[in-house]
Amino acid sequence: TENSKTGYTMDSKDYPKELEKYVTLKDGAKLLLRPVKPSDLSALLAFFYRLSPQSIYNRWLSVKKYLSEDEASSYVNVDFSKDMAIYAFSEDSLLRGAIRTMGDKNGESTEFAIVIEDSWQKRGLGHEMMKYVIKIAEDKGYKRVYGEIFRENTIMLMVCKDLGFKTEDIDSDVVRAVLDL
Repeated sequence: TENSKTGYTMDSKDYPKELEKYVTLKDGAKLLLRPVKPSDLSALLAFFYRLSPQSIYNRWLSVKKYLSEDEASSYVNVDFSKDMAIYAFSEDSLLRGAIRTMGDKNGESTEFAIVIEDSWQKRGLGHEMMKYVIKIAEDKGYKRVYGEIFRENTIMLMVCKDLGFKTEDIDSDVVRAVLDL
């Protein structure tokens, strides 16, 4: 399938099926973590409209009332040679969490962005997804994983601290969480 916006073509042979895995959260919920596919577009759009304004704000670092199909398409068409997007699907096949890493040009650092559906927050899903993309980043040879997080997003800051990230101030509202691998 070719993404007309990026020109990137994903053949089924490019899809990293070996990165599919199941996780069980501390409350017993089971989810499939897997790389995104272009066919996840409608699941992503439905997921976005289930998010609270605060969750959207924490993920995009801005107010966002809608997600256009073009923007959503750019999120589900990933060049796995440098970037990664892992989606979490619950047993009812609904998208519950999404994390994306974007590698820099020199292949040393990768930036993460994560969003978890509100009803799935504080259940350990974000922690599981972060652990997984850290392992993937290590396996790809990155030396650093980082993300920009609002200071008020204390849950995400705690997850990062638990995983060994250090924080540095960007401005009065945002910190950068950095993990050297």
